[in-house]
Amino acid sequence: MATSLNSSRSALGAGVTVLSILLFGWIVILFHQSFPLLQYRPPHQDMLPYMVAIDDDAYKAMAEGKTSTVDSPFTKRFLYPYLAKSLTRLTGAPLPTICLALNLSAWTLLAVCVTAVLVKTTGQSWWAAIFLMTPMPSEALLLAYMPEVFHMALVSLFFLLLWSRRDLPALAALLLAFFTRESTLLLCVALFAVAWWRGERRLALGSAVTLVAGMVAGSMAARLGRPNIYALPDVVYLALKVGYNSLRDYCGVMFWTNVDPTRIAPSFTWPLPAALQWGKVREIGVRFLWDQPLLTLVSWAAIFGCAPLVAWRWREVFRTGAKWPLAVRVAFVYGGVAYLIGPGLGASVQKLVGAGWPIVWIAMPWVLSQAGLAMSRGEAGALAGCYLIVAWEPYMANSWRFDDRFFYLLIIVAFYFVANRLLARVQSRSPRHPEAASSIQRIDPEAAG
Repeated sequence: MATSLNSSRSALGAGVTVLSILLFGWIVILFHQSFPLLQYRPPHQDMLPYMVAIDDDAYKAMAEGKTSTVDSPFTKRFLYPYLAKSLTRLTGAPLPTICLALNLSAWTLLAVCVTAVLVKTTGQSWWAAIFLMTPMPSEALLLAYMPEVFHMALVSLFFLLLWSRRDLPALAALLLAFFTRESTLLLCVALFAVAWWRGERRLALGSAVTLVAGMVAGSMAARLGRPNIYALPDVVYLALKVGYNSLRDYCGVMFWTNVDPTRIAPSFTWPLPAALQWGKVREIGVRFLWDQPLLTLVSWAAIFGCAPLVAWRWREVFRTGAKWPLAVRVAFVYGGVAYLIGPGLGASVQKLVGAGWPIVWIAMPWVLSQAGLAMSRGEAGALAGCYLIVAWEPYMANSWRFDDRFFYLLIIVAFYFVANRLLARVQSRSPRHPEAASSIQRIDPEAAG
C-alpha cells in the first residue's frame, strides 16, 4: 500500500514537473521580446524564429530545398531541416510555423525524458524543472530554424533508453542524433569506450557501427551542397577549426584569413608563400582578444548554475570505484569531455559548453543521491535559487546593457560563496566517503535485472 502511494506521488510529481517545463517554454515563446535571452539579439526582428548567424541561414535554406547553396559542415546536419521541409509540403503550413512546432515538440520530449531519467535515478523529478528553466536550453526555443532542442531531445531519449538497457532503441536514437549534428561523434566514442571497458563488446560494436553509419550518411549528404568555405578537405578543415577556436577561446588569440574578411579585423596580416597556400587561403592575420577567455570562464561558471561548485565540494564522490550504471558512466564521460572541450569546437561558446548537460542533469544527481546527500526543503530551495541566479545572471546583466565580463564573474563568485556556505552545512551532515554506501546497487537496473 505504501509503495503504491509513493509511486502515485512520484508519478504526480513527475507530471507536475513536465507541465511546469512546458508552461515555461510557452512563456518564453509568447513573451520572447521581453525575456532576457539571446545576448546578441538580432536588430529589427520581432517575429519568431529569430535568425542570429550564418547557421540559421544554412538550416533555413536546406528546409526550403536549397541544399546546393549550403556549405559543409551544415549539409551533414540534414535530419531536422529535411523533416521541416517534408512537413511543410505535407501540411502546407509556412516553414516558420513548422519549425516552431518541431521545436516545441522536441522541448516536450526533452522535458519528459529528463524528468523520467531523474525519477528513475533519484526518485525525484523537480530538479528537471530547475535545469531546463535556464538560458540553456530555453533560448534555443527562439532559434527554431536550428536543431539544438531537437538534438538535445534525441540525446535525452538515448540516455533514458540506455538506463532501461533497451540498447537497440538507444542506438537508433543515437543514430538519429548523429543525423542531426555530427558532433554526436563524441557521444558515440564515449559509449564505445565505456561499453568496451565494461566488457560489453556487442554494445561497443553497435556504437562503432552507429558512428560509421552517421559519418557515411553525413558524407553523402554533404555532396548535395558546397564544400566548406575554405575549399579544404573536411578532415583538414575540422582539425584547423578546432585549433582556431581553441586558441581564440582559451588563449584569446584569434586568427584571420582572407577567405572570411567579415570577421574582426586583424592587428597583423601576412601573405602566405605559394608553398603554404592551401584551398582559398592566401593571407592570414592575428588579433588578440583579451576578453574572449573571460567569456569561456563565464560560460563554464554560469551555464549550469552552481553545479561546478557542487561537483568540486563532492569531488571525492566522483573518484570512488563503486559500480555506476552504464547510462550514468556514459553521461559522466561524454558530458565532462563536452563541457571542457566545448569552447574549442565552434564559435558559440555557451552553446558548445552547454552540450555537456548530461554530466549535470543525469550523472551528478544520481551520484550525489548515492552519496547520501540530504537537504531540507529550505536548503534545496536556496540551492535551486543560487543555481537559477547564476545561470541567468550574464543574460540579465546583458539585458541591462551592462556587458562587462569581469562584472559577470564577480556576481557569479558572490553567489558561489553563498552556495558554498550552504553546501558546507549540508556536507557536514553527509557521508564524506560514499564508497562505504553499498546502497549504490539498489537502483542499478543492471543489478536489478
